[in-house]
Amino acid sequence: MEYNELLQFVSDRNEALLSLDKEKIRDFSRKYNIPLSSNPLVFWASVHKCRLEVTSFSEEVKEESRIWLISHNFKPEFGPY
Repeated sequence: MEYNELLQFVSDRNEALLSLDKEKIRDFSRKYNIPLSSNPLVFWASVHKCRLEVTSFSEEVKEESRIWLISHNFKPEFGPY
C-alpha cells in the first residue's frame, strides 16, 4: 500500500469507526475487503475493540467503547472473550 493509499485507509477507517453507523462501517469493510461478523453482538464488539486501539481517538471515545464492551460482557482488550 502506498503512502497516499494508507492515509486514505486511515481516514476512511476513522470516519467509519467514529460514526458508529453500521452501514458506513460495512461500506468501509467492503471497500477494503475486511471481513465482518454477521452476528450483531460480535460485529459491535469488534467495532468497539477496534476503537480502543486507534491511538488518535480521544479518551472520551475510548471510554464509550469500554463501557459498551463491559456492559455486554466483553473484555475491553483483545484476546479471549
